[in-house]
Amino acid sequence: MNKILFITVFIFLACFLNKNGITQNNKYTDGYIITLDNDTIYGKTRNRDCMYLFFYDKEGKKRKYTPSKIKGFYLGEKINRNGFKTKGKEYISVFLNEFDNNYYLYVRKKGYLDLYQFEIIHQKQASFGFGVSIEGVFLGAFARIPNSKSSGYYIKKENKETLYIVPSSHKKLIKFFEKYFPDETITIEKLKRKEYTIKKMDEIVEEINKKHIYNKNHQAL
Repeated sequence: MNKILFITVFIFLACFLNKNGITQNNKYTDGYIITLDNDTIYGKTRNRDCMYLFFYDKEGKKRKYTPSKIKGFYLGEKINRNGFKTKGKEYISVFLNEFDNNYYLYVRKKGYLDLYQFEIIHQKQASFGFGVSIEGVFLGAFARIPNSKSSGYYIKKENKETLYIVPSSHKKLIKFFEKYFPDETITIEKLKRKEYTIKKMDEIVEEINKKHIYNKNHQAL
């Protein structure tokens, strides 16, 4: 009886350790980093908390980069636990005044307007979107992020340095576009009719970018 129990426990532990090892390996993907000198170095990448980039170079040396140490990085495609392929993701290092620190932001759209996402804000909102209080509770990365009324989205105009914080409130979102992008009348009207909401930021930015590409091409004719 004891022998059977021992074998059962041994098999269970072996399966658990093997699965855990696979999970750890799956956290790394093929990718690259962009150094402060604009050099591209390829290797294995893993993002944690939008604050740390763990990197294995071609020689197998492991390094850890905070956002102030590199300009950005790329996480390659990978297969998730359900067998689906996730697309690669580009990140840039940005100093966020509202948090007085550097973080990695996910580059969602590029063009006349660049759309960035601070993923920790979205993860925090998703985790505590059911009225759960987090006051006084240590929550790893979440505990290091101050409460923010930001939507977690940021916009930057082409060839400009100013980073605009996109508000989460719909009324404030309308005023945001009226103030900073008054020429985008179609977008503003769609926001007022609630055809566009904060959940459709990708569509909003993509529409604006397409319009500017069309205008630029039309002017070149």
